[in-house]
Amino acid sequence: MAGNDVVTTGTQTLAWDSAANHNKAVVWIRSGAYSRTFTVKVRLQSGQLITASYTTPSSSFQGTLNTSDILASDPEYTKKVNDRVNAYNSAVTAWIGSSSAAVQPSAIAASLGPLLITAFAGIGIISTPLNVVGSTICFTPNGNVRSVEVDDGGDGSLIRGVADEIESVEKVSVIHYPGKVVKVRSRNAAEAYYLKAIAKDKSALPGLAQEVTWIEGAGVENTITGGLIYGTPGGSNFYIASSASLLNAIIPGDHPTFEISTAGDNDSAPRPFFIGRKITYIGTFQSRLLLGSGGVLCVSRSDDYLNFFRTTVLTAPADDAFEMLAQGSEDDVLRYGTMYDQNLVIFGTKRQYIIDGRSPLTPTSANMPVMSNYEDVSDAPPVGAGGYIMYAKANESATGIHQIQPGQTQNSPESYAASSQLSTYIQGSMVEALSSTGSPSHLIVRTDASRNAVYL
Repeated sequence: MAGNDVVTTGTQTLAWDSAANHNKAVVWIRSGAYSRTFTVKVRLQSGQLITASYTTPSSSFQGTLNTSDILASDPEYTKKVNDRVNAYNSAVTAWIGSSSAAVQPSAIAASLGPLLITAFAGIGIISTPLNVVGSTICFTPNGNVRSVEVDDGGDGSLIRGVADEIESVEKVSVIHYPGKVVKVRSRNAAEAYYLKAIAKDKSALPGLAQEVTWIEGAGVENTITGGLIYGTPGGSNFYIASSASLLNAIIPGDHPTFEISTAGDNDSAPRPFFIGRKITYIGTFQSRLLLGSGGVLCVSRSDDYLNFFRTTVLTAPADDAFEMLAQGSEDDVLRYGTMYDQNLVIFGTKRQYIIDGRSPLTPTSANMPVMSNYEDVSDAPPVGAGGYIMYAKANESATGIHQIQPGQTQNSPESYAASSQLSTYIQGSMVEALSSTGSPSHLIVRTDASRNAVYL
């Protein structure tokens, strides 16, 4: 249920643009190469820039074999030349081994790590600012790092910096901090999206850099904190509360609650329109919960009535949540709904709108055109009766009953007065109606003029 005077509330949490998230940064050396300069630039929250560079050794031995100083007349000439050649060959062999080891990703990371620590110490940060895990440099989440830039002296394929933004989903790292959120901003994409790191080993200690997998996440986490009244039967009683948690305190059970947003931000996946406003319409249609506020209809996910957030901003799944605007009636207020010839008709204070029920309701087929223009007929819920819709229209002293029925043109219904001979007989304004399609068909109406009378 939705309270007439209840303003829906919600909260926002910055999952991406926060100091706690930005300073979870890593640099991953993916591969090594000879004679390449690897550079890491760290931008701190204070704006200071720290730079460290390390150049890998050459693949070829830089020494030369020179025996010109050995005289040919020396009785040990041959021995000395052989010793010189053997020493040179030994140096070449040693160089090959050491240089090969020095271009391994873990060795490059191990060399860059102390250089970065020295650079941190140079600006007064003496606590351990980073740890080296294999081939990954993991900056300690201490509130200092804001962003990271990396360069491998080539095309950038040998090193990756994962801090605040990356250009594509392929540029994430294997090791990171669980819970880290990174923005993916492609140069050609109109909107950015976000990835969240999830620990592979669920038993690993939290807060430590470890192997992770990346899933689409939310840059801004929106939560709906209040707006509906929850109710459930229990024994011979019916319990109501203003939240699922309060209801659970009264009568424990699996009470549903609003889901939190899991993708996008305020631009790509804004919070539902009804947050901060009153819910003026509530209904269900095609296994979805519909919440109307003003002229906007918010549609939940299929079979997930309290999930009003998109699951992804990259595609538009058929079962995802979305919103619809009453066409040409931004200032209307949606009030009630009823079924009409397989379709859902929603009554606003100014017009009536139709949602096609012959095809699935999906984000890509969202459409709520005007069906009819009958103003001030939403004082009470309309009633669907067979192929007709019965509604009330009040004047200064009485209420008239009208019916909407199919017209001569498809999707163009017509409205007739069903109580024209009783134009002043039904006193007051209708507050409730009940239809019966028995023989004969009839409509029972209750008004606010009398608690003890009904009209048939």
